[in-house]
Amino acid sequence: VMISYSALQSNVQAILHHARVECEANNNTNIPFGDCSTLSWVPQYHDMGLIGATIAPFCAGWSCHMMSPVTFVQNPLLWMELMGKLRVHF
Repeated sequence: VMISYSALQSNVQAILHHARVECEANNNTNIPFGDCSTLSWVPQYHDMGLIGATIAPFCAGWSCHMMSPVTFVQNPLLWMELMGKLRVHF
């Protein structure tokens, strides 16, 4: 499937706008938006994994942690543990 650059750009901008709003509304730690980080188990061949978990965080300059989908299915609590250990925001 091919998508246009403008569609990709629009999607990334919408994701980052929503993330900024959430960050500002719930930021009790005063972490700058550019210092946020993500943790995802969604594979990059899925649109949410490629755009939401890889491209958008890259464009924002965030740290991006990836987890194998197989590992997530085998041990979903590990994802929650890593969220706290890595101090992930999104």
